[in-house]
Amino acid sequence: MERLLSNEVKEIFQILQENGHQVYLVGGIVRDYFLNRENYDFDMATSATPTEMISLLKHFDLDATDSRFGTIRIKVAGKNDIEITTFRMEEYEDETRYPTKIDFVNDILIDLKRRDFTMNALAWNHKGLIDCFHGLEDIRQSCIKTIGVPTKRFLEDPLRMLRAIRFSAQLDFRIDEDSYQAIVENAYLISRLSMESMRNEFVKILISNNPNYAIKCLFDSNIVEYIFFDSDIEWDRIYLQIRENNCKILFLLQRLSRLPCQLEVRLSAFLYHLFSCSLESKKEVAGKLISIEQLSEKLLKRLKFSKRMISRVCNIIKYYPIEEYISAQTNINRLICAAGEDCWKNIMDIRIQYFSYLGVQDGCYEILDRIRKRMKENSIIHKKQLCVTGNDMISLGYKGKEIGKIIDVLYDAVIEGNLKNTRVSLMKRAADMMSSIKADFTEE
Repeated sequence: MERLLSNEVKEIFQILQENGHQVYLVGGIVRDYFLNRENYDFDMATSATPTEMISLLKHFDLDATDSRFGTIRIKVAGKNDIEITTFRMEEYEDETRYPTKIDFVNDILIDLKRRDFTMNALAWNHKGLIDCFHGLEDIRQSCIKTIGVPTKRFLEDPLRMLRAIRFSAQLDFRIDEDSYQAIVENAYLISRLSMESMRNEFVKILISNNPNYAIKCLFDSNIVEYIFFDSDIEWDRIYLQIRENNCKILFLLQRLSRLPCQLEVRLSAFLYHLFSCSLESKKEVAGKLISIEQLSEKLLKRLKFSKRMISRVCNIIKYYPIEEYISAQTNINRLICAAGEDCWKNIMDIRIQYFSYLGVQDGCYEILDRIRKRMKENSIIHKKQLCVTGNDMISLGYKGKEIGKIIDVLYDAVIEGNLKNTRVSLMKRAADMMSSIKADFTEE
């Protein structure tokens, strides 16, 4: 463990110990050491009070915003903050998920007792490891187990239920039977959490290396309903599809880990297959048909995803049912340009895994193969790649909206293979069409 310590951590150990204080590394940094996982989030616990820490460590760049809770942070350029917290005990008396009373103590064992899981209740300093809840054994058994009575710990802070599920995905662990049963029985407590808290944990699950078991836990415990509350999902239909082994929903439960570890890819696959199992291609809301794309956008906004992520996910979902576009837009170049090459790469990543899961190639395989070959050829022409500009059209005599119209006409002709993308051919076609374009706008 010693070899992993940064110079700043070594100095903190030295200063606090020389001044008569106990100090330990705690939590994930110790756990991950025994798992051979990289972790540079140094969390420390000490018998020193916040006032004493601020005095002794004043030459560091300190953030004492949370000092009333016993925590100070040391900012280190180019590295994660080092968080140091005074040993403490907590009491919970309401439903805020935050302790209503904090008492500073002088005993590391009392401090470790307040933590969530045995694997996170390890403490280390130069004298050795403290493991009073058999966390090391649980790590060796790949087991997530709460400290004390599971229901009590989840009542204190419902986020611990999502954290348990998230850790199962990140560490490829299984949740202890008693802890898991407590999650199932107390899933309703998730409704206390903020949208941001639920979203952040769900995202970490999705982009982990082993999300399959965790996703299954979310469904088995019904927690997924609380994350996606009020999202037009017909949950009874979803659970029926699971019981009937519907391939779309089982694909999410069994194969999500095989998709690229990119949020937009896994989130798109998750939402598309979830909504398509919940309803047909569209849902009637207030007398209007709402598409899976629109339902997904509504959900993502409620969960407060960024505009950029919402746009990328909804674009994938929009074009994912490619069969809907084949008859209307048979030209492959046009289809690729409409969605964008990144979108099609993502769609192919999902579809290929879905083909593999089904053991067959569905009806869109041929069109996807053609798209893949066309992108590989790098022959796609985007509008900005036309060999003429708006200024060229002005030089011919086009004005106002006529410019956009003729550019669109030229672009369509190039995309459909009816016109070469050269300045000479484009200018000639534009000159030949001037009378008809101007007539269109005269009629308007």
